[in-house]
Amino acid sequence: MTLSDAQIADYRENGFLLIPEAITGAALKALQQAKDRVIARPREWDFLESEGGPVRAYNACHWDEPVFADLVTLATTLEPARQILGGDVHLFQFKMNPKAPFGGSTGWAWHQDYPRWQTADGMPENRAVNVAVFLDDVTEFNGPLFVVPGSHRNGVLEGTEQSLTPGLTALNLTHDAVARAIDAGGLVSAKGAAGTMLIFDPNIIHASTSNISPFTRHTVYLTYNHVENRLVNPTRAQHIASTDYTPLVAQTALAG
Repeated sequence: MTLSDAQIADYRENGFLLIPEAITGAALKALQQAKDRVIARPREWDFLESEGGPVRAYNACHWDEPVFADLVTLATTLEPARQILGGDVHLFQFKMNPKAPFGGSTGWAWHQDYPRWQTADGMPENRAVNVAVFLDDVTEFNGPLFVVPGSHRNGVLEGTEQSLTPGLTALNLTHDAVARAIDAGGLVSAKGAAGTMLIFDPNIIHASTSNISPFTRHTVYLTYNHVENRLVNPTRAQHIASTDYTPLVAQTALAG
């Protein structure tokens, strides 16, 4: 997939881009089957809601699931990242976030992604991009991601407060900071059918609520980082912050 000039301009302006039907047919089914296999086998590096509780994030599930590994280098996900970042990229993070029905998963507070990567991993600049693929339909009922258009252009916001939740990979924002950003840019709910792709800037303000509907919601998140933007002080494990800077090469299909 190649983004048009208009799509890139839209991304630069708003900080996100929603692409319906990015992945369809047999490829989407293969990803959904991979999702089911990951859910069926517990892994020690998954992040739990609480001790002994449900999984909040399936970290690095591309390590043991070939279809997800293929997704990392699929042209549909990789080429837009290369276009946006202007060169070779490596995979910094891969995770699948579930939203269990009837409130089985909590939400994510208002935050930016990059400040946490800057402080915990020593990522020098925000030369990264998030690419999310919806594995289930995402509606207004099952905990969609909320984004604040244009908020990425303000850079790292002051007044962030670090969450004390173990393993949490974000810095929560103050209510005042979020209110000012929404007053300026509005608020969008990122929704779409399974196979939709959401590309968003790591500095955009975003959050999600719990899913109180009877419908599941699983989304995979791939974070690509420019290969020149190497971490200078990584403190976290490889399943959270990879330091493999091998440039990724695109493939045209899911071979897994």
